[in-house]
Amino acid sequence: YARNSCSRNHDRFTLCGYHKNEGHKGDWKTCKKCLDGFKHELEMYVWYGTNEYNFTKLENPPKFKPTYCSKCKKHLVFDADAIKALKGTVFKKPVLLTPHLRELEIFSGKKISDRPKQVKEIAKKHNCVVLLKGEKDFISDGKKVFFNSTGNAGMSVGGTGDVLAGICAAFVAYKNSLFDAACSGAFINGVAGDRLLRKKGLGFIASDFVDEIPHTLKPF
Repeated sequence: YARNSCSRNHDRFTLCGYHKNEGHKGDWKTCKKCLDGFKHELEMYVWYGTNEYNFTKLENPPKFKPTYCSKCKKHLVFDADAIKALKGTVFKKPVLLTPHLRELEIFSGKKISDRPKQVKEIAKKHNCVVLLKGEKDFISDGKKVFFNSTGNAGMSVGGTGDVLAGICAAFVAYKNSLFDAACSGAFINGVAGDRLLRKKGLGFIASDFVDEIPHTLKPF
């Protein structure tokens, strides 16, 4: 299963797979057609060439400065491999990162031992809001640190982090600050998870949140 999954993801989420699926000729690492195909999305070109699904990675990927959406100029929320691709970036526009511990270590290049202190330091250094997911969530804008204790072990199932990023993005869309959206998103996501735990035990999955979130939000 793992090998099949890896092969499937390699085919779907890498430059090598894109190169093959588009019928391009020659070496995918130097293919101009591949680069042209992502000319308005250089971030995605780099991610497709350097993410964990690659058997070999793009050598000397082009530099880019992802700060805000080139089309709408709005705030951005980054999760998962996008955070890894942005390693070390100091942002110039409002950005929210929603990493788990290992993703934050890769982004910052540091081992995380004191979560509240280092989340604040990283947020300040990189000019962003950080929502570090975990048994307790720690949120900082570089000036202050809040923590959230809602949620449970069942939320370690794959996909719940994507749900969290989506909730945060929804709160941002309603013109909340990135910090307020992160704090509210962590809280609501955790409460929804706690409601699912009471209903289903630890057997719930990420898609169960779709129906649960509206009920969670209703009292607020």
